Amino acid sequence: MEIGQQVLLFVAVGLIVGAVFGAYFGRKSAPNSKELKEAEDLVVKNRERVRNYRSEVDQHFRETAEIMGEMTSAYRKLYQHMARGTQRLAPARTEALIESLGDQRLLSSDVLQETMASESSRRSIEGAQPEAGEESSKRSSSQPKRRASIFN
Repeated sequence: MEIGQQVLLFVAVGLIVGAVFGAYFGRKSAPNSKELKEAEDLVVKNRERVRNYRSEVDQHFRETAEIMGEMTSAYRKLYQHMARGTQRLAPARTEALIESLGDQRLLSSDVLQETMASESSRRSIEGAQPEAGEESSKRSSSQPKRRASIFN
C-alpha cells in the first residue's frame, strides 16, 4: 500500500473511532429525555402550587378586609349607641364633656341633632318633670364625687 492510501485509511479509521466516542460521550453527558420530561413536569407542578398559594393568600386577605369592615361597622354602631345613651341618661355630664372637647365630638353632628330632637320631643311629652339624670346631677353637685367618671 502506498503512503497516501495508508494516511487515508488512518484518517478514515480515526474519524470512525472519533464518531463512536463522540456519540457515546454525547449520550452520556446529554440529559436523558425522560429526565428532562420529569424536570419539566416538576416545574409545571411547582408553578401551579405557587399560583394556588397566591390565590389562597389573596382570598385570605379579601376575607380579612371584609371582616375588618364588619368589625369597624359594629364598633361604630356600639360607639354611637353608647354616646346616645350617655347623652340621654346623663345630659348634664354630656354637655360639660362636649364643651370641654371643643371641636372634637362624641357623635357626628347628624347623630347629635337626631338625639337632641328626640330628647326635646320626649321632654315636651313628659312635661316639666325633671329627668332622673338632672336630679342626680343637682344632688351630686353638692356631694363630693365618689367614683371616677368614665369620660375622664
